[in-house]
Amino acid sequence: MRGRLVVHGIGGPAIGRVWELRANARIGRFEGVEICIDDASVSRVHAELKLTPLGWRLIDMGSTNGTLVNGTRMTKAQWPLHRKDVVVVGGVSLRIEEIEAEAVSQSPVPVPPASDDLGLFQGLNLWVEATTKSNWQDALIDVARERELAGQTREMFVTLLDTSRHLVHLEREDDFLSHVLEDAVNVLRAQGGAIVLAEGTPPVLKPRLQVEREKSAGRPRAYSQSLAERVFERGCSALCRSFEEDPQLSKSPSIFEGNMASILCVLLHTPRRRLGVLHLDRPAHIAPFENGDLAFANALAAQISIGIESAQMIRKQRETFFETVNVLGQVIELRDAYTGGHTMRVTHYATLIAERMGLPSDQLELVRLGAPLHDIGKIGIADSILRKEGNLTDSEREQMRGHTVLGDQILKSHPGLMKVAAIARSHHERHDGLGYPDGLKGDAIPLLARVVSVADTFDAMTSDRPYRARMKLQDALAFMAAESEKQFHPEVLKVFLEFASSLSIAP
Repeated sequence: MRGRLVVHGIGGPAIGRVWELRANARIGRFEGVEICIDDASVSRVHAELKLTPLGWRLIDMGSTNGTLVNGTRMTKAQWPLHRKDVVVVGGVSLRIEEIEAEAVSQSPVPVPPASDDLGLFQGLNLWVEATTKSNWQDALIDVARERELAGQTREMFVTLLDTSRHLVHLEREDDFLSHVLEDAVNVLRAQGGAIVLAEGTPPVLKPRLQVEREKSAGRPRAYSQSLAERVFERGCSALCRSFEEDPQLSKSPSIFEGNMASILCVLLHTPRRRLGVLHLDRPAHIAPFENGDLAFANALAAQISIGIESAQMIRKQRETFFETVNVLGQVIELRDAYTGGHTMRVTHYATLIAERMGLPSDQLELVRLGAPLHDIGKIGIADSILRKEGNLTDSEREQMRGHTVLGDQILKSHPGLMKVAAIARSHHERHDGLGYPDGLKGDAIPLLARVVSVADTFDAMTSDRPYRARMKLQDALAFMAAESEKQFHPEVLKVFLEFASSLSIAP
């Protein structure tokens, strides 16, 4: 980079002083800094003026009294500078009078960054350390400053705010990523985009989601695998406008067969780890991406990274919750006289039924959550009844039936389990209305309770009990088929019978 910066002192002991800079310079009270200001309000090394591939930036160096730009207090981020900006360090005011910055190359091949000793970015027009190393607020400031003259600030801010809305309501990771990627492609007028994430150990990049505005039969994919891997390995974002000089990218079929004349490849990561890349491209007939586009993509990448890590944490928490629920179901089962594994088998059968019925993902999760707890009310049934080997008396049978109401009450008392309380209460209802505890009939029985009812009855019939041996598979299925529209809802039973004969029951 080649640049020039002229700084005038306009307040405090710096009034009337002028500094002309052509390289990085520090501001402070220490005599060894380039802009030395002898004032108690200024820290020894207060701030730094840094020439970067994106232009001149101001960085606060952890000063005691802080640094302001045009009245706004800086965070730890690099702040882009423009002509006439007023910088306040402590109690001293400075104004940017002139500012110049341009990339320089002495040969047809762009010079890679000095730190890029492996030549990973040879041939790329611009690179930048990913702004996700800072925070989303800092990246947002970059967008505002880069776009203040471009007339696109409003559209980009609306997109970033919309991404925040999706992030706040994050439930399903794929839905979040789909919304964000489509917005990015539209706002940046890209012909295609992709989110490519790292999986496994060691990490391998795999496409998670791809979007193309216009499908093309000859386009191999919506991203450059070689560029994505390079950005991920190097740990920085890249803006590419030409590829001829790069020996690897010049031979990439995805770039040239995909008509990618300009590419934004932005690192997705958190302070803890690298997650993958956001890849956007434009064809030759559209103006190439600019620095402001890279700033916007980096701000978007910061939010995407937060969303991905949050979704992964939520998914892990859910799995832990499901595991806890399953253990609880098995603990309850130990008090009963059933053969071990009843809870796990009922959950397995109920999940298979729900999947083959095409129930949405949120309903499948409720099955996974509610099926292991369908008999939770049995914790309130006396052992003398629960473990009795002979037939129950009418009074004992009535107490046993009470486990459905008790289970409903227990689950409703927990905010995270309220939605599955109906499974515990209604899994012994019958389609003909002769079940318990409420005598519900037909479609009045909650759907998931109908599903668990079929699974529960099948496992009870094909499992040994202290007072009787289990039924053979085909005999149990024949009995259940005869009970269609009596004990079982016909549509649920039909789905189950379509695959039940292939089930393997424990010997």
